[in-house]
Amino acid sequence: MQKEDLSLSLKSAIKAHKESDFKLAKALYIEILSEDEKHIQALSNLGALYRQSGSYSLAIANLRKAIELEPRYTASYLNLALVYSDLKEYKKAISVYNHILKLSPNNANIF
Repeated sequence: MQKEDLSLSLKSAIKAHKESDFKLAKALYIEILSEDEKHIQALSNLGALYRQSGSYSLAIANLRKAIELEPRYTASYLNLALVYSDLKEYKKAISVYNHILKLSPNNANIF
């Protein structure tokens, strides 16, 4: 799959995800990752999708991988904090939010 095709697949995956078509979105994210296992946005979005469907261990695994590959991509941290909040692991969530503030002090998404 070429870079243009990956971009189109990502757009389709995001659209499906926003429309709550999780089955299609998941398939598209996985397809992207089969071509580029280091695709940060696909990893992060797949982690968010897993969170939304209650698959927390898969969410954490994908989000941690995205963070490891690109430690400045705050969306992965935001999604990870939401996972910890869902799991009522508030100390971990707060720690992640504090880390986001260090990376991006003006990030309006966490206020």
